[in-house]
Amino acid sequence: SLSSVELGSGIDTLTDAFRGCTALNTLDIPEGVTSIAYSAFHKTGLVEITLPDSITQIDEAAFYNCPDLERVTFGSGLQTIGKNAFDYCPKLTTVVIPEGVTKIGLTAFPSSVTDIAIPASATDLASPVVAKGSSAVFHVTTGSEAEFNAQNDGFTAQTDYDSFAASIPAPGAYSAAALAEEETAAPEEPSESAQEGGETSAPAEETEPQTAQEKS
Repeated sequence: SLSSVELGSGIDTLTDAFRGCTALNTLDIPEGVTSIAYSAFHKTGLVEITLPDSITQIDEAAFYNCPDLERVTFGSGLQTIGKNAFDYCPKLTTVVIPEGVTKIGLTAFPSSVTDIAIPASATDLASPVVAKGSSAVFHVTTGSEAEFNAQNDGFTAQTDYDSFAASIPAPGAYSAAALAEEETAAPEEPSESAQEGGETSAPAEETEPQTAQEKS
C-alpha cells in the first residue's frame, strides 16, 4: 500500500490521483506547485502537511474527510481556501491562516476546530467558515471582516491574531516536542505495598470498542 509520496519538480497542479489512498500518511509537496485541485486528497491517511509558499489556491474538498489529519501549515503565497477544503477532519483543532489569504469558502474547516486565526487580508468569507457544532475561538484583528464574520456566526472573537499566530511552533519544532514528550513519559512504578503484599487486583473486564457511524 502507498504510504509515502515525494513529488518531483515541474508539477503545477495536484489532481485527485491520490484520492482514497487511506494508507498515505506522508506527502512532500515541492515548491512550484501552485494549486491543489478538487478532492485531491479526499479520504487519505495524511497526518501532517506543510504546503509550500508557491501554492496560491486550495480547491473545494481538497483534503475533505482525512480522519487522521492533525496539523496543516500553510505557505505565505496562499490566497484562496475552497469550500469544505478541510471539513470532516476530526483531529484538526488549531488552524493559522497566513496574511495574504483573501477568500475562505463555506465550512472550509471542521467542527473539531477550537482555535482559528484569520488575517485582516481575508475579506471574502463564507458564513460560516467553520462547520456548525464548533465552539471555535476566532483570533482576528480589530475591525476586520473576520471579526465581524465570527460574531455574526455566533463564535467568540479575540483580537490577538499576531500574538496567537506567533505562538504556534514551526512544523519541525511541533513534531520534535511531541516526540520528546512521548519518549520522556515514564511508566508508573508499582507501589511499595503492592510489591510486599504480592497481591494484585484483577484487571477490569475488557469490552468491545464501540464504533461511531461515519458522518454523511
